[in-house]
Amino acid sequence: MEMAYRDTYDMGLRNYMTSIYNLMLMGLLASAGAAWFAGASGMLEVLKQGGLLFWLVALSPLGLVIAMSFGVERMKVSTLHALYWAFVIIEGLGLSVILSRYTGGSVLMAFLASAVGFAGCSLYGYTTKRNLGPIGSFLIFALFGLIALMILNIFIPSTGLNLFIGIAGILIFAGLTAWDTQSLKEAYSANMDSDTQGRIVVMGALNLYLDFLNMFLFILRFVGVKTDD
Repeated sequence: MEMAYRDTYDMGLRNYMTSIYNLMLMGLLASAGAAWFAGASGMLEVLKQGGLLFWLVALSPLGLVIAMSFGVERMKVSTLHALYWAFVIIEGLGLSVILSRYTGGSVLMAFLASAVGFAGCSLYGYTTKRNLGPIGSFLIFALFGLIALMILNIFIPSTGLNLFIGIAGILIFAGLTAWDTQSLKEAYSANMDSDTQGRIVVMGALNLYLDFLNMFLFILRFVGVKTDD
């Protein structure tokens, strides 16, 4: 009986984690599609000019993440899904501005490097027996420090500081990928109801999406080749 329960538990865990990864990957595809649409439709040129549309696209994702994070317990799973899809699409529109500054080859190189790095870190987080909780807590504080340095670098540009920010960003989000994966695995319970699991799946996909996206953007700082525009 114990072995049968274990088999059922393992199958449930695999299905649960697969649901998270699938939703995250579909979110990345939706963002890529939105970025392509922005370029093909001419919206990219409007976004580059700044103005109301630019700030709406730039700030809306943050508002959606905050709404999902603070309202997760009260929202229906369907509402969380709708907000998630709104987030990844709008995020893709905003990404079109960043990606347009780099050559397609260097963007692809950064994406492939990010995919390999993300897969390795997530696999480590899933398989390791080490408790990554203390490391995760440290990385959260390090992330706030990194944001402060990025703001400082805007007003007081420094090549050395810019290099440090890039390296630190990659390391922080690599660590957060492992930590988030372990946290999601530990959050699984064979006895959880479908609504609870649905909420965790959406929020887990959102967290891993953000880990991957930020790792990609920091890697792009290193390998990205600027266009002549």
